[in-house]
Amino acid sequence: MNRELKINDTSMRMWMVQWRTLNMRVIQMSQGINLIINFGLSHSTW
Repeated sequence: MNRELKINDTSMRMWMVQWRTLNMRVIQMSQGINLIINFGLSHSTW
């Protein structure tokens, strides 16, 4: 039981770290898309 709990804890931590990095990537991507959209809108001729 103790060993199982330890394995669960480490896998949970790894999952949390992966989730955090994924969130960071998504935020960076959405910021980049917003920048591109804003740039395109401000530099559009129509």
